[in-house]
Amino acid sequence: PSYNSCMDTVQIEEVDDKVKITLPVRRHGWLVGLFSITLLIWLAGLIVIALSMFDEGRTAVLNCIVLIWLAFWGLIGKALWKQWQRYVSPREILYLTDDTLILRRPVSIFGSTDAYDHNLMEPFIYDNARRAITFTYGSHLIPFAHTLPSNEAEQLVQKLNSLYFPDWDMEFDDE
Repeated sequence: PSYNSCMDTVQIEEVDDKVKITLPVRRHGWLVGLFSITLLIWLAGLIVIALSMFDEGRTAVLNCIVLIWLAFWGLIGKALWKQWQRYVSPREILYLTDDTLILRRPVSIFGSTDAYDHNLMEPFIYDNARRAITFTYGSHLIPFAHTLPSNEAEQLVQKLNSLYFPDWDMEFDDE
């Protein structure tokens, strides 16, 4: 069953033992282009670094330095890949279960999926500075729903907190 909501673009439905919330994402063409070009440059750099490993004139020490650089370059690529998926994905999907929140940004067969333990989460808030819904996970601030209009985002925050943190009192937390 779907929940009645005054939010026009957000779909909330109950699926088995979890609540599925689908949020539309408005693409920013220039950011998609920027991250796509950056990923292509990263891939070209990765190929050059990998091919330089097979240069016969290299010493073992130089190959170790190249391996360390390759590992560093891989971490940069992982961060770029995640940001690229964030800007290319047409929607964000949240799955709320009793013990886990799953945030999925599908991109065809690819896409990022992050899972968060409910016990380590704090209630959702709308962050005006980021123009996104956020929650604190341990010591990390996790933003999502960047392109949702602020009035719908604030309504969604109330809905999420009523579903996931039913005992939390927003007025008490502000004091």
